Amino acid sequence: TVELFANMYGNFFVLFWQSAWNLFDFVIVTISWLSMLFEDLPGISVLRLFRAFRVFRLFKRVAALRVLIEGVLSSLPGVANAFVVLGLIMSIWAIMGVEFFAD
Repeated sequence: TVELFANMYGNFFVLFWQSAWNLFDFVIVTISWLSMLFEDLPGISVLRLFRAFRVFRLFKRVAALRVLIEGVLSSLPGVANAFVVLGLIMSIWAIMGVEFFAD
């Protein structure tokens, strides 16, 4: 909350609303306050889990982390193909195991 108000003051309040990350922070802080004020509402505590998504702001600020995440995301198609082949092999061995040891 303190960080949010400092950011609002530092960006002269008008510039604050022009950034999507600042709007995201505002929504997350508001959800956190609502979940603390209205604890008896069902399902409101689940919304506090959105605070974990504030970590994604680091991707914008830390260039090395951004490069690392882009590398991981670019390798996903090849990894997905390997998992498909692995799944097929495991399925074949599972079918063979059931056929051999069913009785």
